[in-house]
Amino acid sequence: TMQTLIVEDDASASNYLRSLLADSFPQWPLLPTAGSIHQARALLSDQHPELVFLDVDLPDGSSLDLLRSDAFRCPVIITTGHPQYSLDAYNWCTVDYLLKPISPATLFSAVGKVKQWTAQSPVSQRQAAPAYRQSLLVPQGHQQLPLPVTQIAFIIGQRKHTYVHTREGSVFHLTTPLGQLEASLSPQQFFRINRQYVVNRSAVLGLEPYFNGQQAVQLLGNKEAAPLVSKNRVQKLLAWLEYGAASYPD
Repeated sequence: TMQTLIVEDDASASNYLRSLLADSFPQWPLLPTAGSIHQARALLSDQHPELVFLDVDLPDGSSLDLLRSDAFRCPVIITTGHPQYSLDAYNWCTVDYLLKPISPATLFSAVGKVKQWTAQSPVSQRQAAPAYRQSLLVPQGHQQLPLPVTQIAFIIGQRKHTYVHTREGSVFHLTTPLGQLEASLSPQQFFRINRQYVVNRSAVLGLEPYFNGQQAVQLLGNKEAAPLVSKNRVQKLLAWLEYGAASYPD
């Protein structure tokens, strides 16, 4: 069984999905439907569902903000009538993205992905340690292609824009804020050297002394001026380069 939460503000859509789930998976307990982000937060905190069906557009905002805030400790299936949110949703580790109206076959396919996900991710393991992304969906023409994080050399944030630079020299533009992207990457592999740059450990070629105790970071594929690390952050960078953590072991 899988305790399930539906986050949906449209009563007809909610009732349809509840009926579909009750017919297809009668052994699954269904929590009361959340019709807003506020209600969803309360149910997530109090009831700890094992699966969430999440509509995007809600009266008090976008449910993608819940994804970005790391509010979920269970698989999430997006349900929406709008295909344009898929890139952002998949970048926050949703299991599937279903366009309304949802057919029984589509529902069964999504649940199959959930079962595969849970089989690969024991509950104790998911609760003990955060899951960091293994790939990043990037736009290329009319497609969205998975880019393994191992191919990322560094990421630059400039106001509301984020630019992912690969080891091969490609650059991809994303709308996901740098801080949110950083939070989804393994801190052993990626490090925030200053306000603008997150770097991959394997792409750091070297450090050069700079003015006033700063260090210039030489990066693979960087064609611009080397980014600088402040004096008070240099020791954290050195520890991370040596041990994969921002402090030296005792």
